[in-house]
Amino acid sequence: MANVFENKKKVIIVGSGRLGCGLACLYYDRGYDVVIIDNDESAWNKLPLNFGGLKITADGSDLDTLRYVGIDLASTFFAVTENDNLNSFIAQIAARVFSVNDVYARFGDTDKDKHIQGFNIFGIYPFRLTMDSFEKMLDTNGEDGDVR
Repeated sequence: MANVFENKKKVIIVGSGRLGCGLACLYYDRGYDVVIIDNDESAWNKLPLNFGGLKITADGSDLDTLRYVGIDLASTFFAVTENDNLNSFIAQIAARVFSVNDVYARFGDTDKDKHIQGFNIFGIYPFRLTMDSFEKMLDTNGEDGDVR
C-alpha cells in the first residue's frame, strides 16, 4: 500500500494556540501533511473535528519528538508558542540541527531579531503586522484618521 503522504510537503507546527491551529488548518486544507505539537492536550479543542493532521502531545523542543514526527522530511517549520525564547530555541533546532528550508518563529518582542539573524529563520511579529495594517488603513482613509 502506498504512503498517502509520499507526495505531500510536510509542515511541522509547535504551539497550538490560535495562530498554530490556524496555520495547521490552512496548510491541511491546502493538501499539506501537517503535524502540530503541543504539551497541553486541551489545546486540541481549538482544532475543528475534521482536522486530519497529526496531533502530538509532547515537548516540541525535544529532539526525539521532532525525529519521531519526521522533521527530516519537513519543508516548513513554525515555532508559534506564546514563549519568545522557546520559539527562538525551537526554530534554531529546526534550522541548524535539522536543516529545514523554511523556518518561522513568532515573537511578541520585536527585539528578538538578533537571536535569529543568519540562521535562515523568518520572524513573525504580530505587533509589526498590526501596526502595518493600521498604517495602511490610515493611508487609505486620509487625514481624518478614521480607520473604520
